[in-house]
Amino acid sequence: MLECVQPRATRLTFGRIRPSCEERLEMGNLITFQQRRLRCDLILWFRIIKDNFGDLNQAFPLNTDSRLRGHSLKLQKENFKTRTRQHFLSNRIFEVWNNLPQEIIDSQSVNIYKNNIDRHIFHNS
Repeated sequence: MLECVQPRATRLTFGRIRPSCEERLEMGNLITFQQRRLRCDLILWFRIIKDNFGDLNQAFPLNTDSRLRGHSLKLQKENFKTRTRQHFLSNRIFEVWNNLPQEIIDSQSVNIYKNNIDRHIFHNS
């Protein structure tokens, strides 16, 4: 239901002839709710990793294999048997997080990190 609000709201500003939903979002410099959820998940994960919330290795296992390419804080791929675990934070962001460059992971603050992922993910695509 929430996904329907944004297209409807952007449609109200135009008359009979209106651009597609993607064009309206681009004109308004907006991102979709799905992209916003991904962005919020990545920011939450960054805060969990950087603020050292104790031993989270049980809930969020990091891959410690030194032969991997990329940054040093890669998530370990989890095998799950239930749909509930499929939507767990680490499984939702697995692909995107593991493909981020080291420079973004090494951001000094959350605000710098937000700007970096906005540039890398949403304005690079």
